[in-house]
Amino acid sequence: MLTIALMALLFSGPQPPEAGTRGYAAGQLPGAAPKLGQRALESLEQTKLRYEKEKEGIWLVTFEGRNLGSIPVYVIALDDMLVVSATVMRNAILTAETLRALLSASYEADFAKVAVDKNGHVVALTELGADFNTATLHRALEHVAELADTIGPLVVGSESAAVPGAENVGPGDRASVPILRGAFELVYDPVKWREDKTGEHVRLYHREGDAFVTIIDERIEISLDGLRDVAMQNARAAASDVTLLGESARQINGLPVRIIRYSATATGVRFTFLSQLYGDKSGSVQLAGVTGANLMQEYEPDFLELFAGFRRAR
Repeated sequence: MLTIALMALLFSGPQPPEAGTRGYAAGQLPGAAPKLGQRALESLEQTKLRYEKEKEGIWLVTFEGRNLGSIPVYVIALDDMLVVSATVMRNAILTAETLRALLSASYEADFAKVAVDKNGHVVALTELGADFNTATLHRALEHVAELADTIGPLVVGSESAAVPGAENVGPGDRASVPILRGAFELVYDPVKWREDKTGEHVRLYHREGDAFVTIIDERIEISLDGLRDVAMQNARAAASDVTLLGESARQINGLPVRIIRYSATATGVRFTFLSQLYGDKSGSVQLAGVTGANLMQEYEPDFLELFAGFRRAR
């Protein structure tokens, strides 16, 4: 069974991408260093921007964007340069149209560029020579954040961010749960899922015991971007290393929904989340699924089958 710590991690109530550079998350960057570290720290303090130290030679500055919400930008001190970087999407499989749009955005950008590393992560970044000063560091941070915010919708809205396997999955159709006071319902296969109404939100537990889906419905209308941010913020409040892995638009029974995949670590355990989001004037709905990171491949078809049962009540 999933741990109590995980239950607390998920849904205690009703951002975006983790940053790195050259394909490395901040904590994994080889050679993050020392030589320019003290000067970088002094310059950061002089910018008056709020920052956090991630580890020796690496600092995080978070900006608020128009498109992405929270934008984490990392400053990494190497021996002969500073790298300022924000990861916009991990594991992207980019279409030709999206690549053209990214190249155009990179051409138009000032003091920053778009790159795709060997792992397929899309990043906005710039590099500063050893002669950097406070003004150039401040400008680099702002321009990397601005570029990340600009290209975010290009990547998130493309096929590159699609959650694999989210097409052509039909619902189980032998039981149902009312949602938003009966305006919608979720039909499901009771052979696979066990319904639990004892908590604040209805949950469906997989019969094998290692996965569950929480139904979070609110009468307040929230945009799909807003719902995504709520899910990520709730995870960040209770877990470390929260990473958005993928995002995909989809039509379910005539309803435009978004599926997001993200991961987080709690009490030393790595979990993967697969959630379906919907919102209109009736309110907002999250079908929030979770299992161990090593088990997602096994349970993903059942999650997607369950999500396909979301529809307007008949």
